[in-house]
Amino acid sequence: MSPRARSRSGERGFTLIEVLITLALLGIIGTAIGMVFTVGLRSILEPGASRDRLAAASDAISFEQLLAEDVHRATCIEVPSGRPYGGCAAETPPFHGQCNSADVVCVEWPDLADATQCDMAIYTLSLPAKTVSRSSWANGTKLSSVAVTTSPVSLTMSIPPPYEWPVALDVTVTSAVPRLANPATLSFDLQPLATEPWPNDPLTGGGTGPC
Repeated sequence: MSPRARSRSGERGFTLIEVLITLALLGIIGTAIGMVFTVGLRSILEPGASRDRLAAASDAISFEQLLAEDVHRATCIEVPSGRPYGGCAAETPPFHGQCNSADVVCVEWPDLADATQCDMAIYTLSLPAKTVSRSSWANGTKLSSVAVTTSPVSLTMSIPPPYEWPVALDVTVTSAVPRLANPATLSFDLQPLATEPWPNDPLTGGGTGPC
């Protein structure tokens, strides 16, 4: 055998099939990466998308903070899919008749400044704008109403088992702005910190029986 023949037999390289398979795999990977970047850039750079995403995230955080404050002091909670839980279940009617199916959650607690008075916060999802507002009540009298979200949202609330006091509240807030391909979503669990029934009013010494 000649030296040239031995040299050629020791050489190694890629066959045509291996090259074609490699090019095909690189093409598939490149297409997938391109699609990811396209979707991401469209959701970020579309006119107004960044502003809407920031507004949606801000609304969700503000909503969580306000609702958490109300739920933590509540001695009664009701969502449209269930009955009242807590002290107001014994009221006739519960929530002074102000909590209805149009509201997403109603909470009630004793007013520590007036042992005979119950305060309420009622959250309503306005349609078709899909914005949430909170109204405050005292003994069945509406005091004020304020918008909690300014951008459209999709809102779900449920009470998971066991169905006993203190009841837990599962909340999910998702931006409903059509332009957002990946909308801002916030999920959290809340639970009352108040005992049920509340102890005597520390200011007046009276009981807190009404709620």
